[in-house]
Amino acid sequence: MSETGERLLREIREKPDDDAPRMVYADWLLSSSTDPDDHARAELIHTQCGLDRVHPTDVPARHHQAVALLKKHKRFWLAPLRQANIHGNWEFRRGFLDAGKLTARRFVEVAPKLFELAPMLRALTFPEASNELVALAGSPHLARLDDISLHQMCKCGGCKIQLELPSLFRSEHVSNLRRLVLSGCRIESDNAELLFGSKQLDKVRVLDLHDNRITSFGLATLVDRPHTYTKLILAGNPLGDAGAVALAQAPELSIEELDLSDCAIEKDGARALAEAVWGESIVKLVVHGNSIGKGAARVALRERYGKRLEL
Repeated sequence: MSETGERLLREIREKPDDDAPRMVYADWLLSSSTDPDDHARAELIHTQCGLDRVHPTDVPARHHQAVALLKKHKRFWLAPLRQANIHGNWEFRRGFLDAGKLTARRFVEVAPKLFELAPMLRALTFPEASNELVALAGSPHLARLDDISLHQMCKCGGCKIQLELPSLFRSEHVSNLRRLVLSGCRIESDNAELLFGSKQLDKVRVLDLHDNRITSFGLATLVDRPHTYTKLILAGNPLGDAGAVALAQAPELSIEELDLSDCAIEKDGARALAEAVWGESIVKLVVHGNSIGKGAARVALRERYGKRLEL
């Protein structure tokens, strides 16, 4: 690739959330190359980057266009990964390979080559990562990712994942994460405290902890120090009224969406949530599946949150 192409790609890597460098690169491909695959890549960049800006009625057509481009060209674009024996379920976003699914063990083995061949890769799902998490947490290449999913690390129920999780929460390589999925990982209150107390995870803005075992005691470090989330999912944890009260009284909790469905919350907890210190700024509060009843607590929630409430 020419020096100009390398420079434009470097600008994309340096500003991964900015569409402008991607659009400049796409225009350069169209003007400087006669290769049909390069033109298809430019079209994919324009199409996928435009999905968030077009009128909603135009989204299906744009999406169909992107699917058609990928159907025709994806195999060619993924050929270097296949030749390197790096196999995974890969997803293109905003014109480049951005996400995929790979075992944690394999990631540790191939990460240098993986990022050489897919430098825009930012999100990975690590299926059934039990007994592999310590090695993953120790990989410096984890710092290249801003989104990881470790949903249901162990399906057999016998792996000691509770002993592995602290290595992730303390890892020096997770400080760039902005989305972290740890649903169904048997997280109890002691590990929840380590998670919420981790300064390495301060950039996480979307945290999915549904279907764990966190009680009100596990929220201590969440309510005692500043936390900012665009989405926090605590659904399916036995927080109870005590957990709801603790959350409602957290003075430095900034949150847009909070999912507390199926958390064993009753009337006292609901009343506390209706008076939450962060209540004015929240965009969505989900509390269905709890035993709130039809009385004053429900009325108070509706009066405070209106259409922002899912009950």
